[in-house]
Amino acid sequence: VIESTGTGTPRFRVADFDATTDEIIYWTFIVPDDMAAGNWLADISWYSNDIGANETCVWGLAISATTEADADTMAEQAVSTIDYASEDVGTTEVNRLIQTTITLSDLDGVAAGDVVTLAFRRDADSTGGTDDLSSDARLVVVRLRIPRS
Repeated sequence: VIESTGTGTPRFRVADFDATTDEIIYWTFIVPDDMAAGNWLADISWYSNDIGANETCVWGLAISATTEADADTMAEQAVSTIDYASEDVGTTEVNRLIQTTITLSDLDGVAAGDVVTLAFRRDADSTGGTDDLSSDARLVVVRLRIPRS
């Protein structure tokens, strides 16, 4: 929980991703019945708690989609290939909102009505690109854009 610095302003929650350790959080939901074909987009709203001039943060996202009576069980939760996106932090961006978009192209055969678990991570060990942001990256929210018919 982060305390706002303004007078009479609220507290809010962030997921604080360490600069040197890969950390993952998960969300599970049901895919909308009117899902259409196409890539999904994940708009990540985040900020750095320190100035990281020309340092880059790498985010990754993978999907585990399970259909009723699927060969893949709920206990397996095997994820698709991880899709990555990165963003540089400028010298004046300490605590300023940064928005990065990940295009999810490997959707694990997702279909309308599937149970989906998203595995969201900061790629601190630079598997999907060079993450050299020396400070924490604080996730505020992820907006998932699913094509709809």
